Amino acid sequence: MTWERLKDLMETMPVEVLRELEGQIRRFVNERLRNSSWFESGWMPELDLSESDSAYTLEMDLPGLAREAVELEVAGNVLTVRGERKNPRAAGPEAYRYRERRFGRFERSFPLATKLQEDMATARFENGVLTVTLPKAEPPQAHRVHVEVR
Repeated sequence: MTWERLKDLMETMPVEVLRELEGQIRRFVNERLRNSSWFESGWMPELDLSESDSAYTLEMDLPGLAREAVELEVAGNVLTVRGERKNPRAAGPEAYRYRERRFGRFERSFPLATKLQEDMATARFENGVLTVTLPKAEPPQAHRVHVEVR
């Protein structure tokens, strides 16, 4: 199948078909990753990042992590979240018959389009979900300056 043909198909497919295709691709990739060295070295938590007129809100699923295992950093207009989920059975020689859970360090950074009020950022960690709210900085107000033309 050519790229052009695939592009034409995607433009005419109903949204439900595209969602199903996305789910199948995710399952396929996840199955392949389970059998790779990447699976042993880390994981990438799922998240939602939304924007309103006044703030950005990040909601990240962090099941099994303690509040102390999560680090947040806001620098300029970039939010970075780091953490580590440790495998409690890492030292054991047990053979897994089926394994889906991932462990290890992660780091995600999100450059945001608007300047932030860094000192007004808030974070809440409840039931394994981290919620970070980052208020946007007020845009600078335009003002007139009289320039004399000579």
